[in-house]
Amino acid sequence: MSLIPYAGCEGRWPARRAPRPGTPQAEARGRLREIRARERREKKREALGPGQRLIDEIAAWHMLDPEVIRSMIRYRHVVEARQECCYRLVVDLGYSLTRAGNLLKRDHTTVLHSMRRHCERTGDPMP
Repeated sequence: MSLIPYAGCEGRWPARRAPRPGTPQAEARGRLREIRARERREKKREALGPGQRLIDEIAAWHMLDPEVIRSMIRYRHVVEARQECCYRLVVDLGYSLTRAGNLLKRDHTTVLHSMRRHCERTGDPMP
C-alpha cells in the first residue's frame, strides 16, 4: 500500500502548523507543555536521591524553590538556606565535600566555607 500525499504538495506531506496564539488549542498546548516539563523535573529529582530530598526539604522550610538554592543568587536568606544545605548534606547524609558541592553546583572549598559560616551562625559543632 502506498501513501498518497495531499493534492498540491508535490510528493510531500504538508507541514504541521502551530495553532494561532490566543486560541483554545494554543492554550491547551501550552498547559500540556507545562505539565510535561513539571513531570520531567519531578523524575529528575527522584533520580538524584536523598540529597535532592534534603534540598527540597530545606527549600520548603525556607519557602524557596530548590533551583534557587542551586543558583548564583546571593541574597542573605538564600545564602543561609544554601549554607544549611551544605552542612546537612555532609553531617546528616555523610556526603563528601566534593559530592555535596556537585549537588549544589559549588566547589568543595565553598562547601567547607559554608559549613563554617553555618556553624558560627547557629552554634552547631563543626564535624
